[in-house]
Amino acid sequence: MIAWVSHHAPVLVVLLPLAAALVIPIVALRRPSVAHLIATVFALATAAVSVIALITVVRDGPIHYFVGGWTAVPTGPPSDLTEVVFGIELVIDRVSGFFASVVATMAASTLAWSRLPVGHELPGREGAFYSVACLVLVGLMGMLVTADIFNFYVFLEVSSLSGYALVAAKGGRAAAAAFRYLILGTVGASLYLLGVGYLYVSTGVLNMGLLSEVLHQGSMSPVAIAFIVIGLAVKIGLFPFHSWLPDAYADSAVASGGFLAPIMTKVMVYGLLRFLYTILGDGDFTDGDGALGPAALGPILTWAGAIAVIAGSVVACIRNDFRRLLAWSSIAQLGYIVLGIGLDHPLALAGAILHVMNHALMKGALFYVAGAQLVAGGGRSIDDLRGLGGRLPATTTCLVIAGMSMIGVPPLGGFFSKWYLLRGALEQGRYGIAVVLLVGSVLAAIYVFRIIERACFGCRDDEATDEPPSMLLPLGLVTLGVIAGGLLSKTVVEVVLWRPVP
Repeated sequence: MIAWVSHHAPVLVVLLPLAAALVIPIVALRRPSVAHLIATVFALATAAVSVIALITVVRDGPIHYFVGGWTAVPTGPPSDLTEVVFGIELVIDRVSGFFASVVATMAASTLAWSRLPVGHELPGREGAFYSVACLVLVGLMGMLVTADIFNFYVFLEVSSLSGYALVAAKGGRAAAAAFRYLILGTVGASLYLLGVGYLYVSTGVLNMGLLSEVLHQGSMSPVAIAFIVIGLAVKIGLFPFHSWLPDAYADSAVASGGFLAPIMTKVMVYGLLRFLYTILGDGDFTDGDGALGPAALGPILTWAGAIAVIAGSVVACIRNDFRRLLAWSSIAQLGYIVLGIGLDHPLALAGAILHVMNHALMKGALFYVAGAQLVAGGGRSIDDLRGLGGRLPATTTCLVIAGMSMIGVPPLGGFFSKWYLLRGALEQGRYGIAVVLLVGSVLAAIYVFRIIERACFGCRDDEATDEPPSMLLPLGLVTLGVIAGGLLSKTVVEVVLWRPVP
């Protein structure tokens, strides 16, 4: 059974959430309460398949799956551009398996946690919410397993269109935020598609591995590179292409923001990694020194990430809306990841990939706290957190741990992400970037301690209230993940990058 699951994992991780998205609207017509259960169970199954696939890949190597049995790679040399390649290949390697495990696990956790917040903010629309959330997961998992740059775009549109609907579900200001998200997201996707068109015209192939071979036999259009990288930067929310992100996360329903914030942009980061290392680089995530790859684009990405770290952190320091603060913090944290990719150094890349997991866990936990505050009858400003420690002590404990990890306090996960990034910058002699990393942590300490001070040292003296197990259990597990991400950071990096990291 395990062998069968491993073999079919690349297609199962797409079909499972798709089946849930199709079943939920039918079942919800008669029993809306079952929608939450179906979405959670299928997301958990997707996470289990992803983890099984990652274990198999670590043991036996990448899993290749040819849809319909049509091979994607021609038998002749890749220089023969007249040969048409129809087959669609799905692949899970160490990096895509890691991303898939993180994304599916966080999606399952958020869906399990979301029952009360969805009922609170979206009464009567539970079926629609969970169906659309599963469609988002379909698109994200598809992008992670496809080895075809055009099908990456197809799945990108599936996740994006579903994400727009998820943001707009609350109505009012959320609908306006979704419209801005739609406009800018469409621009980003269109730029990516234009870049894919340039590549296809010049090479005649869409398979990522074959495309890499063809490109290294000839010249590469800088226009195609620019379109694809800028398009992905818009979808990532990288400063200054970030304007859609704060409203989308802060004005939507808390369950929508809590679902999208930990995972949506991480898959776009994966797309950037895959384009730089597999297509433009030497095809190997463990060595990105290809002449066309990260080495060429590194300075641009590094300083774009550095600006995002400072700008996102500064704005987060002056925001009083808790969820809007978290949104701007996400812009800064995404800056750390892109900065690490741009440095093109083994330690920096390790820090970037590790921060993908750590930020998903940290940001998920903090959005769960925002949802608990909402359900408990509190407001959404930081001042409304006063007395949270007395009312929701376990939730507040998780808030403190996730916040400390955001700052980079050892031995939590956020510390080791930044430690690898800092070491990578110093070993390259990039002292300006090292200063940016340190300043970013200081700014993070400012806005995180604002939150902790209100929650733990507020003047309210309310008695503790019941913390619903359906919300507390996922929050507790994610918080344990924040701790484990630090204690097991070296193991995680060595599993993903297949190299010892000092």
